[in-house]
Amino acid sequence: MIAYAFDELNLNNVHARHLGGNVGSGRVMGKIGMKQEGIQRQHTWKNGAFQDIVEYGILKSEYLVVMGR
Repeated sequence: MIAYAFDELNLNNVHARHLGGNVGSGRVMGKIGMKQEGIQRQHTWKNGAFQDIVEYGILKSEYLVVMGR
């Protein structure tokens, strides 16, 4: 998906987010080169409680470095 966004759509950045309690998703985003950009504290209501949303992003220039281009 990230390759398609940068290589085919010529986007400059890609962002994604996950619920704060879902640390596994954050690890996956980090492994593909995304960096944590911020936290929206108690941003959404789920399972009877407010949940944080963790924002991740990667720039095209960072992607090119990760891919060795």
